[in-house]
Amino acid sequence: MDDIVDETDTIEVQAGNSDSRKRRITGGKRIAAIKMKYSKLYNSNVIHPCAHDTKIFRCSKVTPKHVMHMRTKLCSVPEKLAQDGITSPLIQTHQVKRRRPRVKPNKKVVSEHLFNVKYFLTVDSQRVPVCKKFFLEVTKMGRTRLQNIAKKQFQGERIKENRGGDRKSHLSREKKDNSVFGNWQEIEDIRFNWYKEVLFNTPTTIQETIDDNENECDCLDSEICMRI
Repeated sequence: MDDIVDETDTIEVQAGNSDSRKRRITGGKRIAAIKMKYSKLYNSNVIHPCAHDTKIFRCSKVTPKHVMHMRTKLCSVPEKLAQDGITSPLIQTHQVKRRRPRVKPNKKVVSEHLFNVKYFLTVDSQRVPVCKKFFLEVTKMGRTRLQNIAKKQFQGERIKENRGGDRKSHLSREKKDNSVFGNWQEIEDIRFNWYKEVLFNTPTTIQETIDDNENECDCLDSEICMRI
């Protein structure tokens, strides 16, 4: 007895191997997670206001409207470097003058105690000084990330991405350069000396060859003459 199959339960199978792996066009889960991280701030609608209303900090002047405008501006560019570039103009660093320096002069590490940082937010086209806690609350950034931006600004360096990428090619770059271009100057000197020798000694060599040929002809003629 044949089974009755309802047309609504039939499944259309596409031509080709249905079990083949599909090509990823989005770039993978890792790239999608990075875009999600920098395009959507966690708890972006939650605002914890600050009650500072002094000459140094005027956090109370910042309204929820200004906070949402700042967060929307950051979320519109889902890239870390671009967001750091937006945040950098809102930070000012000043070197601290101390009677006794905490860091030795020959030490290359830049300590956070060498400079102080001031944070600002834009309110009605004006920059308003705010405290660090409220600035972190508005931008939803981490302390380490914010400190690195301030450190780069204090050193006068360009903000760049230090995570990921190629971490091994530059390690052997110097070795490769020495192996390929290390003896380049010596090779150039050899080539220069060779060209110099050819250019300056070729006429003499030709003249000597001509003289030798004439002498050889003279000798042959003399032998012929002797035989005759």
